Amino acid sequence: MTNLLSAKWSYLLGIGLIMSGCAVVPEPLTSDDIQARVQEDMTALFSDQAPMTKHISLYDAIARGILYNLDDRVKSMEEAVANSDLMVAHTDFLPQMAVSAGYSGRTNSGGSTSLSLSNGGESTDVTTSEERKRAHADAMVVWNVLDFGVSYMQAKQSANQILIVREQRRKSLHNIIHDIRVSYWRASIAQQLLPQIDTLLTDVNIALDR
Repeated sequence: MTNLLSAKWSYLLGIGLIMSGCAVVPEPLTSDDIQARVQEDMTALFSDQAPMTKHISLYDAIARGILYNLDDRVKSMEEAVANSDLMVAHTDFLPQMAVSAGYSGRTNSGGSTSLSLSNGGESTDVTTSEERKRAHADAMVVWNVLDFGVSYMQAKQSANQILIVREQRRKSLHNIIHDIRVSYWRASIAQQLLPQIDTLLTDVNIALDR
């Protein structure tokens, strides 16, 4: 008996050691890992941009700014996530299914006697009405009015969240267009004034020499 208990405890200890060795321990990212990830992200962000082969008009600058702007990409992904949340909320309207299964068995048959309904006499034969080993399963559809109401309100919130994200994206696009317009005209004016500034600097240098 002692040897059996010792073997059992040794077996349990071995399982515990194996499970502890298989435990997942979180490992923080190092600075090199973060830098490598940043480089990969920056390469992915600017790898598919079309090269500039001609002079860019204001409308070309706006189009490129909207197409390659990171903020607009983030807002687009947030809108996609909000749409996915709304689809998930719609599935909560469906009734839930509760499924159970099991197996039962016994070493001997369960016998019983019975009484006659006509004369009240007891039967002398021992009978059984179930098998020694049997499997049983059950499936039931559950639908709750309270859960439906909560799911409906959550779906309404998800729909409103989509509208909020769309408005935030529209505002972001307006800010992008405004910044591009201001930067474009500043660059255009600077490009036109550079030759005049060079001439002015030459005259200033001559005046200083005199």
